[in-house]
Amino acid sequence: MEKVLLFGSGEFGVRVCRYLKNKGITPIAFLDNNKSKWGRTVEEVGVISPTDIRKYEYDKVAICVNDTIYEEIYSQLEKELQVEKGKIVHWTYWQREDFLEYYSSIDVNDQDKRRIIETVEKSDRLRAFNYTFVEKYKDGISCVLDESCGLYYANYNGKKLYLNRKFSSIGAAEKYIASLLIEQDEMSPHKYLDDGFSFEDGVLLDCGAAEGNFSLELAEKAEKIILVEADECWNEALEKTFEPWKEKVVIINKYLGNKDDDIFVTINSLAKEYDIDFIKMDIEGAEVEALSAARDYLKNRNKMKLAVCVYHNLEDERKIREILEPIGFVGETTKGYMVFPDNMNQPPRLVHGVLRMQKDE
Repeated sequence: MEKVLLFGSGEFGVRVCRYLKNKGITPIAFLDNNKSKWGRTVEEVGVISPTDIRKYEYDKVAICVNDTIYEEIYSQLEKELQVEKGKIVHWTYWQREDFLEYYSSIDVNDQDKRRIIETVEKSDRLRAFNYTFVEKYKDGISCVLDESCGLYYANYNGKKLYLNRKFSSIGAAEKYIASLLIEQDEMSPHKYLDDGFSFEDGVLLDCGAAEGNFSLELAEKAEKIILVEADECWNEALEKTFEPWKEKVVIINKYLGNKDDDIFVTINSLAKEYDIDFIKMDIEGAEVEALSAARDYLKNRNKMKLAVCVYHNLEDERKIREILEPIGFVGETTKGYMVFPDNMNQPPRLVHGVLRMQKDE
């Protein structure tokens, strides 16, 4: 059995630990730079100081952190702690192995899928976007610190896009902006709009708004923008970003769901206040639940467009089509395929990114 250490006992570390245990591998320990965690246990695995790595024999050290600080931790392991390069792996290392094992066991006739598999074979990790176009975003991204408020921002298609205070270094900010540009690249399966599926005017409901890049591009066109984002850490950044359009922007700090209370809000309740024309939805796998609750409203709506993420769960595309198609919506997915390594409760598979649906009655 492999002897594994995990660097990072946060969200990514917990996911990887559970994934490995399901494969029969129990990590030796978590390494963490946060001193307050040393001596504690996470998933019944102890948390230790990174300098204690010298006390252990191990085959792999998996870096289980957000990619915005991955290189920083890699450098710490290699240069400060003298870990052999061949033993340092990305947190998707075992998912990549499972992905390649699965696709080597079946016939793959789709040429795009075959190209993706070949790309993964050449890579050291499993990415959401396993395409060569991502390479052009490795360099050339520039962020600026706004000293008046202490937030980093980028020039995003000619407009200032602010990031929240969790982005405490320019490097982390620039990597995040790069990830947004990758998502909305012309070749990306995550791209919400194109020439054949656009937003021209009306009321825009942006569910899972985060930093608001989607709505920012449409700020001039929209009559009203409703930003639904549960994470309040984005409030300050969203207010700065949309300050030029503040009269027509509403921020709602709730999850989009199937009930209305202090934590959740439904499409139905929002529709009572706003005459919605376009819904963009990227809500971490809760899309089916939210749309199911709004089925009657959507059925009676004569004209509407939806751009819905369908990559979080393997069955999302089928389930969302089963909700929308019987009530008059037609459409298709974006071209290409994604993998969603973040969901470690399911096997890593190639799935479509966004389902674009509309009703024009």
